[in-house]
Amino acid sequence: MKKSVKIAIAALIAVVAVVAAVAVIMSGQSKEDEYKKALDLYKEGDIDGAYALFCVLYGYEDSAEFADNIFAETKIENIRFAEAGDIITFGRYEQDNNTSNGPEDIEWLVLEKRGESALVISRYALDSMVFDSPGGTNDWINSSVRRWLNRSFLLFSFDGPEQKRIEDTVLYENGVAYEETDGIFLLSVEEVSKYFKENADRACEATDYAIACGAHTDESHLYDRWNHEIEAPPRCHWWLRTPGKTAGTVVSVYSTGRINTDGNMIDDDYRAVRPAMWIDLSLGE
Repeated sequence: MKKSVKIAIAALIAVVAVVAAVAVIMSGQSKEDEYKKALDLYKEGDIDGAYALFCVLYGYEDSAEFADNIFAETKIENIRFAEAGDIITFGRYEQDNNTSNGPEDIEWLVLEKRGESALVISRYALDSMVFDSPGGTNDWINSSVRRWLNRSFLLFSFDGPEQKRIEDTVLYENGVAYEETDGIFLLSVEEVSKYFKENADRACEATDYAIACGAHTDESHLYDRWNHEIEAPPRCHWWLRTPGKTAGTVVSVYSTGRINTDGNMIDDDYRAVRPAMWIDLSLGE
């Protein structure tokens, strides 16, 4: 069994264990009791504790309203004034490859602000996987990586209020809109060229977890616009969503930051994933 598969299975077991633990808690104590506890924490000023419980109870009574309001009143303030080039935290994902201490906050690079919305991409490559299985497609809409991003990654990495903030986005390829919208996606070759002007800007580190899952890294020689070499840690190869020039290939970014427009095979299992999304930064009603 491949190492990346073993890691994926271990991660799935860990997620199942967390869900099971929550189920045990909720069965041992009624939702009503937990709701009252959350209200008490809120009244006592333990906002973080109350928020965590309201998120677990999301959908019960007015827990969703409480959680959404707390998010808007406290957590959104930390990110809503960010500008292009800033780093924000939003959501959680395993990154240090130590599942015993839980997932870590995800850092996002702000690429663009548009009104009260921000386009962000993960600062680091978070995982490693194929674009699609052997014999599959290089079409973004039908790809397995798209399903993973908008199902597993979205559900397990973001709580209820955060999920509400992830905007449904119409994506384009060569000026043509896809028929379906996405909450989380990979950048296109046009977008990565627009937001990252230099190769050095595109070069990306992978988390320890992504490397354990198979992301290949190497000691890349990076250069700035004046052709001065930049000292940098090992960087990874990461997927874009644009089809390559030949069947069964998809464009990617090399560890040097150079865009491989010819494309790589969709079942390459050592390329990393950098999720992107538009986040609603408004305070709500």
